[in-house]
Amino acid sequence: MIEGEHRQKLYFGGENLGFVNVMRERVTTSGGEVGRLSIVGGVEIGPLRCWPGGLCLSRSIGDMDVGEFIVPVPYVKQVKVLYS
Repeated sequence: MIEGEHRQKLYFGGENLGFVNVMRERVTTSGGEVGRLSIVGGVEIGPLRCWPGGLCLSRSIGDMDVGEFIVPVPYVKQVKVLYS
């Protein structure tokens, strides 16, 4: 979290829904699936993962051998925050 222009609070981190939807579409278009780990009773836990294999999407950064569903190059967006 950082404090932005006009003293509004900007929260960073967690799963950005827009980004997750883009990643989900890219993975499913390539033939993979995106979902959480299922435990007894069908309860889903943990971070989103790419299946088959169960690789956490954020864990693929720098892993050149993760397969055709995952891009090992991180998506980076730089934003200038004005301070008052």
